[in-house]
Amino acid sequence: MAVQLGSMTVEEFWEQYAGKPYDLVEGEIVDIMPTGFQHGRIEHHLSHLMGKIVDDRHLGVLLVGEVGVQLGPHTIRGVDIAFLSNESMAKIEKPDKYLPFGPDLVVEIVSPGNTASEIASKVDEYLRAGTRLVWILYPDLRKVVTHDSSGRTKSLGSGQTLDGGDVLPGFQVSVSQLFPPAPDAS
Repeated sequence: MAVQLGSMTVEEFWEQYAGKPYDLVEGEIVDIMPTGFQHGRIEHHLSHLMGKIVDDRHLGVLLVGEVGVQLGPHTIRGVDIAFLSNESMAKIEKPDKYLPFGPDLVVEIVSPGNTASEIASKVDEYLRAGTRLVWILYPDLRKVVTHDSSGRTKSLGSGQTLDGGDVLPGFQVSVSQLFPPAPDAS
């Protein structure tokens, strides 16, 4: 749901809305809805798996929790999980603000309210901003769709392996392990 129309810049947005639950998309301020239990559980689990490789191999840093990423002069998005290589980390001049470029790898977990066009727009924005690899997790379908900077897309389901390639070397996990079983309702 949009709350304001206009052509607000990233800097104006940061001054007025830093720390508040909004994205800036093409100059328009957009509400961010809180995520659900399943989303949070998957985000924690995957970030834990990724973080172990990142930390053990000193590859860079992993960010979670809707970290603001500038994807254009009028666009800031909050990402679920972002990986920054050591090389990318060296480019950050203002660590107390949003990330001024696309992370090396972005993970988005699709929530029930997300539309296909919204997800496609986010993928395009990340790749245009320099992100090398985007993973879109679909909990209801128990699948992952990967998008890389060369335009390749892969759909992975149960029994297949998600890997970090040359963006997150050494990372591999079975897609079925990304989606924990639903909690027992009894």
